[in-house]
Amino acid sequence: MTAIGGGPRVEPTPPPPPVPPGLLDHVPDAYVSVDASGRVVTWNDRAVAVFGWSLDEVRARGLADLLLSSRRAALHRRQVDDFRTTGMSGILGRHRAVPMSTRDGRLLRVDCVVWPAVDAGGRTTLHCLMDDVTARFDEVAAMRRAADDVGAFSAAMAHDLRAPLAVVKGYVELLREHLDGGPADLLAGHIDVAADRGVALIDDILRYLGIGRVLAVREPVDLDALVGRVVGEQVQSAGRPVTIDVHRLPVVRGDERLLGQLFGNLLGNAVKHVPDDRDVMIVVDAVLDPAWETVTVRVHDNGDPIPEADRRRIFAMFQRGAATTATGSGVGLAVSHRIAELHDGRIDVETPDDGGNRFCVRLGS
Repeated sequence: MTAIGGGPRVEPTPPPPPVPPGLLDHVPDAYVSVDASGRVVTWNDRAVAVFGWSLDEVRARGLADLLLSSRRAALHRRQVDDFRTTGMSGILGRHRAVPMSTRDGRLLRVDCVVWPAVDAGGRTTLHCLMDDVTARFDEVAAMRRAADDVGAFSAAMAHDLRAPLAVVKGYVELLREHLDGGPADLLAGHIDVAADRGVALIDDILRYLGIGRVLAVREPVDLDALVGRVVGEQVQSAGRPVTIDVHRLPVVRGDERLLGQLFGNLLGNAVKHVPDDRDVMIVVDAVLDPAWETVTVRVHDNGDPIPEADRRRIFAMFQRGAATTATGSGVGLAVSHRIAELHDGRIDVETPDDGGNRFCVRLGS
């Protein structure tokens, strides 16, 4: 680019290439082209089959008024006007699952791709390929409803299981009041511990189901302050010497409650799984990737390295490392994995050269 008169010279944008006549008339998708005034030029056989309107009817009554709701039709006309006056418009590009009506009154979901081109007479026209994705859209909606039903059933079942366990614990407590030591008292103690384990497992399941499938809150979260609070809680409840060194952490967008749960799980998991023959040493830091606009928060402990064969499995529900001796239900890391995914991220574990385990949580910054 050469500077002229003290400013850069802006090269003119080349006109869009012409579309050969008839090239798109027989594509498997519905195809329509309109001129700069919005008049329909091409309406192929697939468009007739999908929407039921003939070319003459579309030309007579207007494309937007036939296919779109009144609000979308008004927006469509404004976008066509923008393109006519500026050559740029929000109408260009890909549009997913747009609601469109057919001649017989059905409502379709249509994926559209809109681009400009030049006709044989040198006039700029707009072209659109439309793919009817209604069946796929309905299948996804049905799958979501089924997932919601399963989640609701599981939550109800977990709540209902609490009641008999509470009864078991109550009777065990009464029974032990009448036992004076001996084998029977020991067996009652085992029953009480098993009931506590069942209650904890139900709580973990409810915690997992309570995360949801969509991130409802996405606001700035100061990881410095958040992780600082979590560290304080972990150090107080550890019951053993713990040193956690937290480096400077950035601000990310997300759900503060869920992110607190994620890092609480990772730090608690590190404290629990570091063997008793050493003090717990944990380092928390972050690596920024400006190119991808992501931040990776790393939690590095001094525990025994997790075998490579277990590094993916431990993030699944009820799965634990084959060599672990610590107690747990195998739900905490699954919860953390799901929370990371809700934040458009991921979580992995690696073994650094200096030993231990380093859990890496990648989040959008």
